[in-house]
Amino acid sequence: MGKITGYFKRGIKYIVSGQPQININVNIAQISYGGILEGKRVFITGGTKGLGFEIAKKCLSEKAKVAITGRSMEALEKAKKELGDNADLFIYRHDVTDIGSDDEVIAAAVKDMGGIDCFVNNAGVSEHNIDYATCTEEMWDRQVDTNLKGAYFMTQAFMKYYDQSGLESGNIINMVSERGLYGDDVPYGLTKRALISYTEGMAKKLIAKGVRVNAIAPGVTATDMTGYDKNGNLYRRYALGKRVLLPEEIAETAVFLLSDASNCISGQVIACNEANHLKFN
Repeated sequence: MGKITGYFKRGIKYIVSGQPQININVNIAQISYGGILEGKRVFITGGTKGLGFEIAKKCLSEKAKVAITGRSMEALEKAKKELGDNADLFIYRHDVTDIGSDDEVIAAAVKDMGGIDCFVNNAGVSEHNIDYATCTEEMWDRQVDTNLKGAYFMTQAFMKYYDQSGLESGNIINMVSERGLYGDDVPYGLTKRALISYTEGMAKKLIAKGVRVNAIAPGVTATDMTGYDKNGNLYRRYALGKRVLLPEEIAETAVFLLSDASNCISGQVIACNEANHLKFN
């Protein structure tokens, strides 16, 4: 599969009341496969920051062509610069809630990359600190339209292209969440639960066409959405593993699922959360 070319240790410091400062080291192994995605053309929604950005970065390092979308051209240009202004990176201003423009952005990426083999539904939003009693209709619509409806119709647009192009193999990853692995009462968790059902249903529907469909369910990860700084204090008291995850860790799993090394895997939800969801069982 390749060799581990390096790892970095991130010191996590926290204060326990009445106790001295405790240091926890987190080892993250980043594997260099030597171009395991060479020849692949990967389309990632919401790729300007967070998980989408790190997945794009890892895919580029493994020699894939990568298209990312975002709602802001400024954010897209910033991401492009941070990713090294790579000739294999293509950026598109697109909002997944604008269903009418889905075919157009897919067509643009197909033209620029020569096609699309791998599709990552990553774009998502979350309203924090609400529950069933405080959620408004506006909050509901924003999350359902982005997280679920957006992913559903973007996948439809990708599969329309796939069927028309005569491709024989394809790959779809839905970025869900550990909150989709247990009962919830807020739109974010409900949309992720629905995406897990969609992943399983589409995996059965599409495997005969050569398309694999899987989902990744991260726990709380250090991104703008959660408010955790990956260079800051990553201690998380209520997690089983007592820490926040890093987006680079999730990207490693995504690249494996996008590669031909995982050709036997479809219809699966990979929980990347140090078993945190099991505390609810």
